[in-house]
Amino acid sequence: MDKRLILIGLMIFSLPVSGRTETDFHGPVRFLLFGNLPVVFFQDGASEVTHLQFFIGGGRSAEPVGKAGLAYLTTRLMLEIADPDDTRTVIESGASFHCEVSGDYARLSVRCLSANLRPIADVMARGMTEPIFSSLRVSFIKEQMDSFRKLEEESPERKMDLFHGFALHQGTNYSGSVFGSEETLKSIKAKDVSQFYQSRVQMKNMVVAVCSDRPVTEIREILEWVLKKLPPGVAPERSIPAPKPAENRKASDVRRKDEAYLSFAYSLPGFSCDAFVRMTLLDTLVGKGIGSRLWPLRTRLKLAYAIGTRSLMYSGGGMLIINMKVAPARLPEARTALLQEMTALADGGIGADEFAAIKELAVADYWRQLENKETMADTLGFFEIMGAGIEFIDRFPEVIAALPLESFNTYLRDILDPSRLSEAFISSGDGS
Repeated sequence: MDKRLILIGLMIFSLPVSGRTETDFHGPVRFLLFGNLPVVFFQDGASEVTHLQFFIGGGRSAEPVGKAGLAYLTTRLMLEIADPDDTRTVIESGASFHCEVSGDYARLSVRCLSANLRPIADVMARGMTEPIFSSLRVSFIKEQMDSFRKLEEESPERKMDLFHGFALHQGTNYSGSVFGSEETLKSIKAKDVSQFYQSRVQMKNMVVAVCSDRPVTEIREILEWVLKKLPPGVAPERSIPAPKPAENRKASDVRRKDEAYLSFAYSLPGFSCDAFVRMTLLDTLVGKGIGSRLWPLRTRLKLAYAIGTRSLMYSGGGMLIINMKVAPARLPEARTALLQEMTALADGGIGADEFAAIKELAVADYWRQLENKETMADTLGFFEIMGAGIEFIDRFPEVIAALPLESFNTYLRDILDPSRLSEAFISSGDGS
């Protein structure tokens, strides 16, 4: 038997098995608040903790030209708490708030003990329905964003990611930093934030995702109480331009002398259920764990200290990103080996046994990740706001099982074509 298949089998059997029973779970279910606001819910009785997430459609793709960073700035301002009593409530309850902006949506998240859900949800809802966009607050968050962007520039992995975005997603808002640039932040005024907020934060442009031990009736009653001030609104029209690859898709930078980084990125099609499944299988095949195609570059050829993959998907496109940390002197050799492996995979495809193994590993890893409440809420909200619907939570393994090998090998030839490739290198310059 192929050694790679044995390793994949060991990975599958080593995945942790949940000790929970089916009685701990209920859902997923979907219902509408006030006839306009979709709520997706999953009941998980494993702990007395609730994860509540608000997805707001648009994200970076909705930012006006020259206003990069506006989506994050607006979202982050909704987490600002004006009332000292509300601040005390959050601190005493031990709740945590978080915001994130993606290519197609912004997300506000809260984690709290379920017993404290009503007062905590009320605090977050006030931030969404009664935000304060004063010039002072806007300036303060801008300063934070400037600091975050500088930290990005100091991170080799993040710098390479940003280059791949520019190289593969030209003509869209998917490229560049979520924190904007010094120039775009200077151009954003308080009135821009207010206008962006009013066009996006409305029921018909949002999804609420909840994973909790509490029953759906209690969750619904709480949400109806705290979200009654949200305007119903009208779902904004979305126009996502097709990304265009840049002519120059290779970049290098000189950094520290004791380490080097190599990164490949392949452009992916925009989101659909089929595209999401294929992306998951590709990610698993190429870089997930000891049975992956890239693992021998580390163990047998000793070319990398660390190696792995990540995949990103938006409405208008996506990327499979491969990152390697290597010795500077071996950077050219590592690039050649990586390119040869990806070319061989594109030209030769995979066999039936390996295809069956990565399918099983992808599904096992999928269910394992969904045992985490935050991941469950995130996945429910993502599928709903991207148009797949919560039914895809259970359909995902079925779609994987039904995918033919010949179709997947055709996909590999298309996706791993050199015209879709972007390359980035960071080293001392001695070995590149």
